[in-house]
Amino acid sequence: MNQFRLSADGFQKTKKYTLSRVFLFMLLAFVGSIFVSYSNYQNKQGSILFLPTGVIGLTIILMIGINWVMNRSRESMQSYTLTLKDNTIIREQLYLPTITIPYSEVSDLRISRNGSIRIVGAEATTRIAVSPYIEKYDDLLEALKSIAADETR
Repeated sequence: MNQFRLSADGFQKTKKYTLSRVFLFMLLAFVGSIFVSYSNYQNKQGSILFLPTGVIGLTIILMIGINWVMNRSRESMQSYTLTLKDNTIIREQLYLPTITIPYSEVSDLRISRNGSIRIVGAEATTRIAVSPYIEKYDDLLEALKSIAADETR
């Protein structure tokens, strides 16, 4: 039986990653709003500062909201446990239902560019997402690859 939990700094890394993605998206929206405002200002259709000011305000509100939600979900994220035992993969997390996937029902294993893993079961409701900030990540990845290789033959 192998148990894998989110690393001690995993929550902070996840939070930082999420906030940076939101910031980059909103920066792109800000640049677009500057372009639209400037082109409308050239046509004398309004103030050049209205749209960029709104996007900055929205960005600040969105980042504060995401930060608040992430802090509220800290307990749930830190309780994340992935267990490999007795031919089953079990994901347990506070406030969420336990997901159990037998090795024989593992249909796909997907690894994203940022290192997160998605274990896909036979049914649509049996999918497990694994953070790249989990303890013993390399051991887990090796074990999951061997399970997926054995079961997809």
